[in-house]
Amino acid sequence: MSGIAQPSDGGQVGGLLDRARRGNQGAFAELCSDASRSRWLLAITGTLPSYLRCKVDAEDVLQDVLSSAWRSIENVEGENAEDFHRWVSGILRNKVTDTIRFYGRRKREAFREEGHHTSPESKAYCHRNTPSKSAFRHEQIAKIAEVLDLLKEPYRQVIVHRVLEGCSTREVAEIMGKETEHVNILLYRALRKLKGILQERGIESTLFRPL
Repeated sequence: MSGIAQPSDGGQVGGLLDRARRGNQGAFAELCSDASRSRWLLAITGTLPSYLRCKVDAEDVLQDVLSSAWRSIENVEGENAEDFHRWVSGILRNKVTDTIRFYGRRKREAFREEGHHTSPESKAYCHRNTPSKSAFRHEQIAKIAEVLDLLKEPYRQVIVHRVLEGCSTREVAEIMGKETEHVNILLYRALRKLKGILQERGIESTLFRPL
């Protein structure tokens, strides 16, 4: 139901975790699969306010997240892919929160200094931050982020936390301040709504399989 496709070889993942904890960067890179990176990028994009998406490169945020994860890899608990994914997602949530607060302060300071005027550099900055690599992946993530924006806020939140970040139902309930039963209902309705919109727009993605 979560739609998270994880490696089926739990023993192999456990071995990668052990090697990463001992300082093997190659093992850490294998843990951060392309599928996981795509989900993390979408979680970042889907959580950022729309006014920040042309100012903040989700790739930069993710690189900061993974750098922090690597520096503290010995602190990860658990032995399987889901545990590792949730641990990284916790770091991700904190980084995104810090980013929003940082730009919130800058926005308030700019408002006080410039009133209602918008800096002419803002659009140019948006273009400079457009990633040139992995263009197809970024295009797909942008399309799906637009779809997430069409959902009601509780639907969007439950998909980000439960599907993209891989949090357990209990963890999502704590984050959203709801009962676990309510989270399950929200997730079912949110995924059904998301599937319908994706089909209407002809968007295919493995990030939400099975839906």
